[in-house]
Amino acid sequence: MLLSLRALNYSDAPLLAAIHKKSVENLWNEAEFLTLLQNPCYGGWLAVWQDQPIGFILGSFIPPDAEILTFAVLPERRRQSAGKQLLTHFLQECPSSVHTIFLEVDRTNLAAIHLYKKLGFKTVGSRKNYYQHTDGTTTDANVMRFKKI
Repeated sequence: MLLSLRALNYSDAPLLAAIHKKSVENLWNEAEFLTLLQNPCYGGWLAVWQDQPIGFILGSFIPPDAEILTFAVLPERRRQSAGKQLLTHFLQECPSSVHTIFLEVDRTNLAAIHLYKKLGFKTVGSRKNYYQHTDGTTTDANVMRFKKI
């Protein structure tokens, strides 16, 4: 699946909230996306396939570091390279002043962890009980790091 990728802007907040709602358990609302997208330290890319938005990646850029804050692909479009294309684009398009990229991922999200490792991320720590699930349980997060060459 070859995607079209474009930079996010503040008018995408409703769209990002809608994709997030269909894709992840711990939702961010439209106002949260709007707040981030209005700040020049935050940005990302939207993935479009056949004129339909199917995913996005959003991060913070505070050199020398960047952090992937949230990353979502619609469930029906997963395992079709959209996530890999978004993540690869994020890594390539980070400002040259960014040398290290961090993220947190639910320790039980093995597909995401596999993708991150495949693209060069290494686990460097954990956060105990980081993710609160709707059923009341919690899971730990892996903290992962990518070093730009």
